Amino acid sequence: MALILVKAFSKEEQEIQLYSERIGNVLQLKYKESLAYGLFFGMTGLSGNMIVLSVFYFGGISMSEEALTIGDLSSFLLYAFWVSY
Repeated sequence: MALILVKAFSKEEQEIQLYSERIGNVLQLKYKESLAYGLFFGMTGLSGNMIVLSVFYFGGISMSEEALTIGDLSSFLLYAFWVSY
């Protein structure tokens, strides 16, 4: 019914232009959303990997000083992964 009304008042070109503008706005919003999504999850993954690497680094130093055993370090990492997921 709406298409008949648009054709009856010769607003077809105007409606096509309006639709095109609104679809363009939605596309721009989706570009912003995907950028935010990528940045958020990229930084989350990077920070998680940096935490694991720092635990390995400081755990390695502690093991070389014989303040920590390999079992203690591995159990800590397993518990940390279990709690984080």
